[in-house]
Amino acid sequence: MKRYDIVGLGSCLVDHIAKVPRIIGPEEKINVQAVITGFGGPTTNNLVQAARLGLSTVWIGRIGDDSNGQYILDAFEKEGMDTQFIEIVPGAMSSQTWIAVDQEGQRCIYMCSNITCTITPELVRQRYEDVIAGARLFHSELCQLPLAAVLEGARIAKEHKVPVSVDYDVDVETYIHKNNLGTQRELEELLTLTDVYKSGWSITRSLTGMDEAEQAAAQILRRGPRMVAITLGEAGSYLATAEEKVRVPAIPVKTVDSTGAGDAFMGGLGYGLLQKWPLKRMGEFSNACGSYCCQEIGAQYLGDLQEILRFLRESGLNW
Repeated sequence: MKRYDIVGLGSCLVDHIAKVPRIIGPEEKINVQAVITGFGGPTTNNLVQAARLGLSTVWIGRIGDDSNGQYILDAFEKEGMDTQFIEIVPGAMSSQTWIAVDQEGQRCIYMCSNITCTITPELVRQRYEDVIAGARLFHSELCQLPLAAVLEGARIAKEHKVPVSVDYDVDVETYIHKNNLGTQRELEELLTLTDVYKSGWSITRSLTGMDEAEQAAAQILRRGPRMVAITLGEAGSYLATAEEKVRVPAIPVKTVDSTGAGDAFMGGLGYGLLQKWPLKRMGEFSNACGSYCCQEIGAQYLGDLQEILRFLRESGLNW
């Protein structure tokens, strides 16, 4: 079986993005300025970013045989990515989201998981053990998948000495108590199996109860991960291991749409990890991937290696 740099188990979906004057509240109406259809999902965006940087990546999971499923297959093939581990389920609806993006690039996201939330630990073990076992890095997420399935993927990776990265992409209170996708006990087990923890600041603050990134990262490191990467929006990112801590400034851009920026950051981080770069270099490169993505609408505005390196140099960094 072919060995991949990164094997990803997570959300894979079609984004329906509405450009709006502002994000509205209950009982309000507003005209949409444009609607754009795109390809996305936290793990998918991460894998595409890493692939454009030159890594071999593959997504494992399920889609439906609907038009959205065909859109997903066509998008993977356009990227030159392997689709042999995608299960097409007859009569099922593929995952999709509805996203409103305002004039400042801020957005809200409504997720419809559909087939994604039917993935079980048994399916992960039966269908994907070999491909996970052969990866250089196994990646998953807390977003739309049941936590039990994510856990099984992490267990398989650990059994075969494959490092595990996890994007903690949804507020834990929502993920566990509102969406009923897992338990606190399963979450704590996943943290012990996670080598690289990545998340945004609001989610990390909710998870840890801490008010400072340094304190939050220290707590997460004590719970299991060997490395923590926290995205801080316009403030950049904070990366920490037991031996080293670094706060890395953002690369400022005019934000058109922040959808997918954290996923692009994770794609850059995975690339840096596999290059065995120092922490600060990983942070700068990952920040660049995230900032680059914000310049156009949609989650798939992702640079290749030469574009990201040029973007870094043009931003005044010594690359």
